[in-house]
Amino acid sequence: MISCHSIATSASAAEYHKETWAAAGAGAEEYYVKELVPNEWAGEGAFHAGFGIGAEVDRQDFVKALDGQLKNADGSDSKLGKWGLDSAGAKEWQHRAGVDFTFAPPKSASMVGLVGKDERVVAAHEAAVHKAMGYLEKNAAQARVTRDGVTATEKTGNLLYAKFSHETTRDLDPQIHSHVIIANATYDKEAGVWRSLSNEKLLELRMSADSVYKAEFARELQAQGYKLDFTKNGDFEIRGISRANVEAFSQRDAAIKAGLAERGIDYKAASYAQQEAATQATRAHKTDFERQELQRTWEARAQAQGLNLKNIVGHARDAAAQTTTRQPLDEMGEARAAVDKAISHLSEREAVFERKDIIKEAADFGRGRAGIDQIESAINRASQAGGLQSRGETAFTTDKAIASEKAMLRTMIEGRGSMSPAVAGDRLDSRLARLDQGRGFNLNAGQR
Repeated sequence: MISCHSIATSASAAEYHKETWAAAGAGAEEYYVKELVPNEWAGEGAFHAGFGIGAEVDRQDFVKALDGQLKNADGSDSKLGKWGLDSAGAKEWQHRAGVDFTFAPPKSASMVGLVGKDERVVAAHEAAVHKAMGYLEKNAAQARVTRDGVTATEKTGNLLYAKFSHETTRDLDPQIHSHVIIANATYDKEAGVWRSLSNEKLLELRMSADSVYKAEFARELQAQGYKLDFTKNGDFEIRGISRANVEAFSQRDAAIKAGLAERGIDYKAASYAQQEAATQATRAHKTDFERQELQRTWEARAQAQGLNLKNIVGHARDAAAQTTTRQPLDEMGEARAAVDKAISHLSEREAVFERKDIIKEAADFGRGRAGIDQIESAINRASQAGGLQSRGETAFTTDKAIASEKAMLRTMIEGRGSMSPAVAGDRLDSRLARLDQGRGFNLNAGQR
């Protein structure tokens, strides 16, 4: 799943990841466990910034990016932000640093990947993060731009972000996760300058990006030979790992649930904001622990659960090796079926719906049998074939909904004047006026 929180300043982000940048001459350290932290610049913005896509994240560059201090095409320095007032009312330069999108797979995946030592699972997670961020960069990167005196929101097609990948929670449970720190900056190719990222679309598309991540991850795991048990919203766990096994490696979740319970909030009923607040409130101090010793602790815990993760990994590898003799999966066929199901599901509730909603529902319905590329192609085909009718840049309706609307309008037109009104117009106005007076408020024009 993808969790999200705002980054107020570059200083707070650099402090959070401070142990990524070790002292001169030393290697980088994981911020919970002593181990190397894979980190890299990504997004097309990394190219425009001169950092290099895939390059290691330098602390100084990281702070500059979050401060909005980047080089424009002519060599001048950008200064993103605007003048505002501080809490005391004094004038100050204000700049929002960015947002942290944290990607985390199901706990059972972290268990087979880390405790069971299947490096393919970690690679699958990274590939799924890449796909989800590609979806966001394509559809959510935008800026407010003024050209010839006219200000409008324009797509830029590029994000600048640093990705930090970790393997443990603060309670030292195995948990693959990646912090994607998206800077509040996007490059205007036409003008050759950096602009502040207008992040409304980024936040709006978070849920569909979450479904893209889960679908891509499930797709990779199934190709690796794992069987998955799906629940609602595209969530899943790896088959062979029980709920009790998962909970034994979920001390962090237990702490969050306890924190909510102390406030009288049931975890299942808690809002996203309440869960995030509990996450922050129960955060433990960072703990140093040798990676090999931690591995032995995890393996002992699995053994105490009667859980043989090496067998699960071995069976998956054997299954993957046998796929060459099987009929390959028709991913485009699966994508079309998932998109059709998504359109049917959405059109039952709304006459007009968004492309992002089709993507989310299709990714969830697809259960890893099709990726975002196939789903996007299936949506485009449905639009070209006429099954989907465009209603603006990103909205659609169906030919069935249009036919229903036309039939309704035709009935209204044909029935006009065929019946006498129950109450004459002048009498109705006076009655509504008395009702308004009695209620103490007035109906608006639409309600009347």
